[in-house]
Amino acid sequence: MRRKLLLLPASHDPAPVGFTIFTFMKLFTVVTTLFSAFLALVCAPLVLICLQLERFRRRPFRVSASGDSLRIAYILTDLWGGKPGGAASHKAGFCKGLQEWDHIPTVLVSQPVPGLDRVVRDYHVLPAPTLPRGFPLTLCVLANNLAFTRCAYRILRSCRPGVICHRHSHMNYAGVLLSRILKVPFILEYNSPANWKATAAAEGHSLFGWIGRFVEKLNLLATDRIMVVSDVLKQRLVDDGIQPDRIVVNPNGADAELFRPDIDSSAIRQRLQLEGKIVVGFAGHHNSNNTWHGTKYLAMAVRKVAERRKDVQFLFIGDQGLVELVSAIADAEGTGRFISYATSIPHPEMPAYYAACDILVSPHVHMADGSTFFGSPVKIFEYMAMGKPIVASGIAQLAELLKAHKNALLTKPGDVEGIAEAILTLASDPELRRRLGLAARETCLSQCTWKHNAQRFIDAYHEALHQRTPGSTTSDAEHPPGGRHVFRPADGN
Repeated sequence: MRRKLLLLPASHDPAPVGFTIFTFMKLFTVVTTLFSAFLALVCAPLVLICLQLERFRRRPFRVSASGDSLRIAYILTDLWGGKPGGAASHKAGFCKGLQEWDHIPTVLVSQPVPGLDRVVRDYHVLPAPTLPRGFPLTLCVLANNLAFTRCAYRILRSCRPGVICHRHSHMNYAGVLLSRILKVPFILEYNSPANWKATAAAEGHSLFGWIGRFVEKLNLLATDRIMVVSDVLKQRLVDDGIQPDRIVVNPNGADAELFRPDIDSSAIRQRLQLEGKIVVGFAGHHNSNNTWHGTKYLAMAVRKVAERRKDVQFLFIGDQGLVELVSAIADAEGTGRFISYATSIPHPEMPAYYAACDILVSPHVHMADGSTFFGSPVKIFEYMAMGKPIVASGIAQLAELLKAHKNALLTKPGDVEGIAEAILTLASDPELRRRLGLAARETCLSQCTWKHNAQRFIDAYHEALHQRTPGSTTSDAEHPPGGRHVFRPADGN
């Protein structure tokens, strides 16, 4: 059979064909994402109705075989979650803590988390919905509810986790859906309220802000336990009508093997020209939404310290936003020569930079809206693990962990004079620095490592499991090795 070769006319340009296919695919993606977002909105009230009906019938759980390591499906649906910092450190630290108890985290993320793939073997990045520039990112966030649930279920139905742990993210209820489909307990890791998330996303009191608050209530109603990082956050939930016995305070922690006092920092001190100096360190990132770090107050304290001691050098470790903020203050006050910077430092290298410091500072302030600071700063626990003397604001959880002249020096939030005086006190007293540093590390080792954090999570899982499973009882023998661990603030007596 003879085949004919079809020749296009010389005037025919194939480019429009490719352009048409590309345009069609782009249009199809937009329509699919918008439809998924609409469907997620429609499904949310239906899920709420189903949750209300659950109150009339006890929801049974599928229980793993006794003695097996627990597999935890840790789902991270935040589309803004790909940046380094305290949140990324928390995710990696929590997973490492679980593995130290021989439990198995299966991590599913919408955005890659820096360093997490080096900690967890069972790590999956799921495709997130996309839209062309000009569309609100919030539509992708809504569409991610069903897209994430569908992809996650394909993975989890084979490994069969014993519990779903969902890090609360803006307008996402995938953890609710997956826990009901797989018939396992649902634990919500709740680190900040929806109204704060809406403000951070520049939504405020808009329609999207209302949707965010509705989805948050959906998650809070569906969860078997709520893990919060501070007592302040717990009280917020109690004030909103959540039963206190469903809330577990689980502060952040530190890797005490990675962050330890015996790290050699001579190369860093030499490279940054810090030799012969008393180095005051600060770590953090800066943007318009995270002013609670109090960075500007430390930058303003530099001049007051430099007026009395010329051998004190300040080391700011963070991102470009931090450098711009501190540089602007330094230029205005003429203190640039007393300040050094270290930017874009990978988290595994942070211990060496902390080790290069003689004093570490955490000058936190309350939230920009005037509400009480509700965080649990990871850097505080890392400072403590390093065995360094700490100057910190005596607010919220910091005042629970750190006690004045016991394991730190405390100041009032935003008190530039107080910060400067505390730094000068430590700069002139090496023995005080040594004593406070040792006490801070002892506090960290006793209750503030990621292993402690993971144990409190496992205890919460067992409480939820035995509370909801008919005919079961809770006993210490049924808990994993290490027993029950409750966070207790440092003794101030």
